Amino acid sequence: MGSSVRVRSGLSSRHLRFSLTIVLALCCAVSACAVAALAQEAEGDEYGLLELCVMTSDRAESGAISEKGGSLELIVIATDTEGTSDYATNLGFSVSWTTNDAGIATVDSQGTVTATGDGQVQITATSDDDDTIHDSITIAITGQSDSAYATSIEVLDESGKAIGDKGTVQLGAAGEFMQFFARVTWDDGTVTSTFDGSESGVTWKVGDSTIGYINPDSGRFKALSSGTVAVTATRAGGVGGSVVGRVYANIGFASENPEYNPSSSLIVRVIYEDYPETVVSEKTYSVAGFESLGAVRSAYTYINGETGTFATHSAYGVYLTTIIDDIKITPSDIRYFTFAANDGVNPGHITYSFLFGVPRYYFPDYSLGGSTGSAKAVYPMLALAEAVAQNDDTADYNDLNVGVRFRLEFGSAGKWDTESVSKSLKYINTMTVVLSGSPATGNGDGSGSGDGTGDGSGSGSDDGTGDGSASAGEAGDGATAITGGGVEVSGDVAEAADGATTTTGGGAEVSGEVADAGGSRRWSVYEMMSNSDGPALPDSTDNPLVPYAPAAVSLILCSGIASTTWGYRRQLA
Repeated sequence: MGSSVRVRSGLSSRHLRFSLTIVLALCCAVSACAVAALAQEAEGDEYGLLELCVMTSDRAESGAISEKGGSLELIVIATDTEGTSDYATNLGFSVSWTTNDAGIATVDSQGTVTATGDGQVQITATSDDDDTIHDSITIAITGQSDSAYATSIEVLDESGKAIGDKGTVQLGAAGEFMQFFARVTWDDGTVTSTFDGSESGVTWKVGDSTIGYINPDSGRFKALSSGTVAVTATRAGGVGGSVVGRVYANIGFASENPEYNPSSSLIVRVIYEDYPETVVSEKTYSVAGFESLGAVRSAYTYINGETGTFATHSAYGVYLTTIIDDIKITPSDIRYFTFAANDGVNPGHITYSFLFGVPRYYFPDYSLGGSTGSAKAVYPMLALAEAVAQNDDTADYNDLNVGVRFRLEFGSAGKWDTESVSKSLKYINTMTVVLSGSPATGNGDGSGSGDGTGDGSGSGSDDGTGDGSASAGEAGDGATAITGGGVEVSGDVAEAADGATTTTGGGAEVSGEVADAGGSRRWSVYEMMSNSDGPALPDSTDNPLVPYAPAAVSLILCSGIASTTWGYRRQLA
């Protein structure tokens, strides 16, 4: 009997050991697969750059320069791993520019190509993060071999007298005519003039075709309405492209300064809709400081569906998204914008959804029967300079007028968009960004002092203002003060018999319980924000241990099985 039992036990032990060994091996294999899958998934989910596309500023896939020493601006459209396509800088990607032949053209760090010789050159943009991601564009360059080039141009009046650079001529009323002439000086000393017929290569244009019209070939000007308009003469063949001369025509009134309305600085304010009297933040940009944010060129089409007319605005300025990013505002928090302009024009609120909620375009072929098939999406901008071409779909950045600075540009949403024309403001001096709701504030605010470790003292008032300091003190009688501007408190606050709790200022979000501790308080602070005038923003961070949870569970399971196996072996031994 005893021998029979031992034999059965031995067979069961061998079978059990074999079975548990197989199970253990399978668990280890499953764990290894889980870890590998997690690693692969984490690698695949990593955000980054997918591809680049280099184009000219008017979105052409090739370019050309025909003027001596002329230049051409290039842009880079990036596509990230989430499928979003935008300007590379808007998505946070930077590139480096190179040329395959500096004898034909050079390129600077901003993507501006400058001609140095005739021929074809390839300009390449390469990702600074991954040099395997790059794109190129071919530029055809001509007109660089001519020895003579124009050095200057002057605009002349009807008598052949020079008006002077940015000088002014006066016309009495709409409907009057004036003949302009131009005189060109060349590097070899030659002087040619349209006044005596020795010059025939000058072209003419006006800065605002609603105020005046000029024959592009002859220079004959007609006043259309009261106002001030720039009159520009251009001669190709100058170093760096063309030589340009500009004067101003005043119609219906006299103005000592023809550029009487442009702003010399821009104020950007942030307020909340429910508390419009409280300025959350304010920043003033000089012209140079504003341009340093990242000025770009962009064309916009404005369509007047009621009259059947349209205009192209060729602008140089900074995208609103760049300004919003610089003042550290979350776009989804914006309700609307208001603007103050030097000429007093006020269109009221311009909502965020009006500017960004619908696509807006430049239509490069609109003159072909109102064609919108080749529409190019554009983004709202505050322009430093612009040129307006009435009933002309050509983008031209060679003659931009700073006289409208700062101008809101955004383009029409479609063929029958009649609202956009009236909201393209100019002479803006202040932009106010209005956020939804109200700022997060504490119960009171006052001021406090202390080293933040509980050995200071503090006091506060209930007037809703703070001293902006980030200090906290705990008084001997149990009074606790937190200062620094905009503290949000959640949880249960228990009153001590001899103490009071005051919350002021901001920069911190507090949660948890404050228990009665006989005149003391304990706070649980889980996030400390910067001490700024801006609204407190929540911070969200993924748990770094989550990706490893399946592997950890598998390892624990394997350990348990191994431990059980050895336990059975000892019992069966």
